[in-house]
Amino acid sequence: MKYFWYSQNQLDFRRQQEAKLGRTFRVGHVFTGGARKPYTEITSTPNPPSRYSDVRLVTSGDQFRITYTPPEIK
Repeated sequence: MKYFWYSQNQLDFRRQQEAKLGRTFRVGHVFTGGARKPYTEITSTPNPPSRYSDVRLVTSGDQFRITYTPPEIK
């Protein structure tokens, strides 16, 4: 079971850190409910990452049954 989380604060932080290194961070996307939704982190526990106050659950389920693309660093 995997949990797909999204946090705008985490996204902003990752983009700032990667920009310092001359790279670009792109969020991952998960297909749920017929729509493509962004996510910033995958966990195997139902508890949200406590580092970010605005974290929200995008979807959860068996990672082999959910269609998703991982976050990228270019």
